[in-house]
Amino acid sequence: MDPYPRVRMLMRARNVKLYHVAELLRVSDSLVCEKLQGRSKFAPHEKTRLAWFFGVKEEWLFAQEEIPASARLQPAPFAPGWAR
Repeated sequence: MDPYPRVRMLMRARNVKLYHVAELLRVSDSLVCEKLQGRSKFAPHEKTRLAWFFGVKEEWLFAQEEIPASARLQPAPFAPGWAR
């Protein structure tokens, strides 16, 4: 189970790369990767900063429920094969 599905969903939807999040949080790329995989925890100030960056409420962004497959963002039907 993905520990932060909404963070990943917004990163994909807005084309935010791992290094963008690392710069925003002022940490290394590898630490962001660990946090997104659940091997390390986001600090309270990091959660606040990410919610501000994405323009959403922190409670929603870090909610633990799984997003149903039907609600996940899907690639456009006209996207090239490598993007699917």
